[in-house]
Amino acid sequence: MIRRAVLSLSLFVALAVPAVCRAEYVVFRNECKTSVVVQTASVVRGVLKRDQTLVKPGEYTDKIALDNDKTITICDGKTGKILFRDPLRATTKPLAYAILPSTNGKVRVEKRQMPTEMPTKP
Repeated sequence: MIRRAVLSLSLFVALAVPAVCRAEYVVFRNECKTSVVVQTASVVRGVLKRDQTLVKPGEYTDKIALDNDKTITICDGKTGKILFRDPLRATTKPLAYAILPSTNGKVRVEKRQMPTEMPTKP
């Protein structure tokens, strides 16, 4: 009887934990007139993990998993000049941001509503 209760409890925990710990993602849309590079960096078990993608005007990045905190860096696509850098906390909600031009030669990032359908890249 006790074994059955322990087994059912462990099965419940095994099935419930992934749903609670599920990490979501973030996407960025480039609303500038030039291409930008979106770079991510995070530390996973003591190892630095980096990724980057070129985002043309009007396009979205692929879904970037937010399973742990990341540093987001946005650079000019031609010169590599850093235009924006900020940390992004891990979350269980999907996020969307727009990359907008700024008057000081940098870019600003604004939170946006998640697109209903992600456009596919050709």
